[in-house]
Amino acid sequence: MAPTLVFSGTSDCITSPDKNHLPMYERSGAESKTYISIINGSHCGMGDSRKCFTAERLAGCRDGLNTDEQTAILARYMVPWLDCVMKGMMEQGALFNHSLASDPAVNWLRSRPLP
Repeated sequence: MAPTLVFSGTSDCITSPDKNHLPMYERSGAESKTYISIINGSHCGMGDSRKCFTAERLAGCRDGLNTDEQTAILARYMVPWLDCVMKGMMEQGALFNHSLASDPAVNWLRSRPLP
């Protein structure tokens, strides 16, 4: 089975991490899987939709990171993970592993490091 990467945000009140994202990670049959929870990351911070942010406010969600901060964290992991998994760039796997181990902006789980 293909490697799996699941992102979540601790401030996501639209799709609860405990009811949605974490079960996706846990149910994945992948031998290599990683779950990254962005501290203060929100549902709408995963993209950039003003209507989504308005809906979060109306739903009573607490403020999270701004879009620029959250997408920078996403890119910090998504790009090297894809480069390693899809292109076989092992040095990007090492960068992913190092960033994950030393980044105070995220909590994470994984079955094993990238090669």
